[in-house]
Amino acid sequence: MRARVPAWALAAAAVLALGALVVRGWAPARLTRPADVPIDERPKLRDPLQLLGPAAALRAQELDALVSERQRSAFSSLREALFRLDDCPELLEWSNGADGQRFERLFHDLRGGTREDAIAALALVFRLGRATEWRPGLRGRTEHTERLGAYLQDWLRSWGEPGARDPLLSDPALAATLAYGHVMQIAWKAPLVGLNAAPYERATAFLGELVGTPPARRTALGETLLGRYPRAVNRLLDPRERLAGCAEEFAVLMPDFTGECGR
Repeated sequence: MRARVPAWALAAAAVLALGALVVRGWAPARLTRPADVPIDERPKLRDPLQLLGPAAALRAQELDALVSERQRSAFSSLREALFRLDDCPELLEWSNGADGQRFERLFHDLRGGTREDAIAALALVFRLGRATEWRPGLRGRTEHTERLGAYLQDWLRSWGEPGARDPLLSDPALAATLAYGHVMQIAWKAPLVGLNAAPYERATAFLGELVGTPPARRTALGETLLGRYPRAVNRLLDPRERLAGCAEEFAVLMPDFTGECGR
């Protein structure tokens, strides 16, 4: 004879079955794996192009917390020194002094670091370009101008192409490209009579490599630059003034960046 199942057991089984049906209808909770948890909780940098502009002093200290820990103290100290600089020394005079030597070392280290280090390095270069005199005088000497161009070129050689693909560095990389063309255009036109061919040839060759002029394939930086500042790219093909497009676009973007700090 089959044993009779108690009524309370049947009732309990019915409740469990009903609960299973209800639970089955719920959306499952998202499984959180360790890899899904963000590990970089550092503050994000908004409007990075502002750090290259005339109002950079208002925001430059934001970079202190973002640069690599190994460079943080040196960056903070040099940032303060550069943004306090108000007597407009000639660029090489400052670069050859104690702070300038610190700048050279730190710029090299930051340029080889993270993307945050890279924007910090570029912010120092743009501040240097505003706080010093580097425009050629009546004698047409371009050593100050060419040193500033060399800093921009070094940064672009490291970060121009990867920067074009990076949301943090895209706008700064474009600005650095335009600034380089602008600075080297000034070096080219420095003499009262004639033109300064050597810096012009170096600059146009570098920019051609950087953006990819025909017959070379356009680089990511070149495509981005063409979309935002078409004159800069199109004038690189002009046999008469290949840097003019960069200079024209940069004059609109940052009209105060003239090399005439005290005027």
